[in-house]
Amino acid sequence: MKDKGKLLVLVLISSEAFFFIALIVAYVYYRNFTNATDTVSANLDALRSGIFTLLLIASSFTLLWGKKALAKNRWKTFKIAMGTTILLGLIFMVGQITEYIGLYNKQLTLKSDVFGSSFFTLTGFHGFM
Repeated sequence: MKDKGKLLVLVLISSEAFFFIALIVAYVYYRNFTNATDTVSANLDALRSGIFTLLLIASSFTLLWGKKALAKNRWKTFKIAMGTTILLGLIFMVGQITEYIGLYNKQLTLKSDVFGSSFFTLTGFHGFM
């Protein structure tokens, strides 16, 4: 492979995907095959989370838009695309922080149950990456 950077990104994304798959499988196993209580529906607003997820996915497209503009030396378009990408990422992070605060106020933490452990581990690790 000519571009080592592409290989590194591919390895990073693959390792993160495998880690997420392992965590999701563990959550599903404990939820379905143990006496663990499932508190997802009581604590997670799926619509709100879905909206923030769509914003995060949209930021990937604005990033690609900026990359293409940069390759064509279209600086104004590049700045708009990067600004939009940053704004979408910030909105997602604010949404995630407010969700963490809301769950914490409901006494849902890493230690509280399987959902809390899984949710905070998955989203925390993903945010760190």
